[in-house]
Amino acid sequence: MAFLNIGYFFRKHKQGNLSVSGRQDAEFYTFSTDFIRRNHIKETSGWEKVRTRNLDIEKFKNEKGFELIAKDLGIDYPTK
Repeated sequence: MAFLNIGYFFRKHKQGNLSVSGRQDAEFYTFSTDFIRRNHIKETSGWEKVRTRNLDIEKFKNEKGFELIAKDLGIDYPTK
């Protein structure tokens, strides 16, 4: 999952003009299959979703999440 954080794209900024001032770096989350199974919701609309609101997902964020994949695959951290 990735949060792209493109700022105030579809709504006006508080000052009343369209702004990209809310733009931030993208955040990447690498969830384990156990996490997905516990939080998977099949909506009646046909969309399948994973609920993350009010959950502590910090351990899956960016490098931490990538490290979890490497650990599960038995890949050591690269060294020179």
